[in-house]
Amino acid sequence: MTTVVAWAGVDQRSVASLYLASDSRITWPGGATWDRATKVFCAQLQPHLFAFAGDAFFMSQVLSQVVALVDNGLLFSSDCDPQLCFERVVHKVKGSLIAGYPEHDKTRFDLLHAFRKGEGMSSSFHLFRADFDGFRSCQVSALAMPTRSQLLSVLGSGAPAFRVSFGAWSSSEAGGTSRAVFPALADAIRAGRDPKTGGPPQLAGLYRSGGARPMGVVWEGR
Repeated sequence: MTTVVAWAGVDQRSVASLYLASDSRITWPGGATWDRATKVFCAQLQPHLFAFAGDAFFMSQVLSQVVALVDNGLLFSSDCDPQLCFERVVHKVKGSLIAGYPEHDKTRFDLLHAFRKGEGMSSSFHLFRADFDGFRSCQVSALAMPTRSQLLSVLGSGAPAFRVSFGAWSSSEAGGTSRAVFPALADAIRAGRDPKTGGPPQLAGLYRSGGARPMGVVWEGR
């Protein structure tokens, strides 16, 4: 599994930013781990972000394809209805599952899709979540945008450990701001409470203009 978090930054007027972050660990049966996996995916040209928890091989392959389709305008147009945008992403994921993917490897995974419609002050931010139970079912939900900066979603096996760290940060001077979320994730990773969460944290954001922005992270001096 993993730890994936989503949160919004709100200024005096409205939502001004939307972020996704995760750890970098993949875990295999038997306990082997690799701490260099991509779990947050950014469109290069369009304001769309994706992150996942669960089946790492399938989702890393499919989300790479989804991002390429989005950037080339092949999955939906820039003025597409938000609900329809996400439905097309889910349709692509489902189509890849049924296109000969091994039945015994169809395990649970969860997907977050964050995006912005429009530019500038008239733009709107959106966050959708899909929970896939392998090939059997998929539950889709739209997460409402807040009126103040706050955490919106936590996915993965590391969610309980993250909430412990987030509780401490919420009680600090950073409480109630978007600045409390990412350091809480970093502290949760360092604490090592969840053996399936580890490696450098990954961070990307959306703002009122421009495409998705991946952000560099200094981790353990590197």
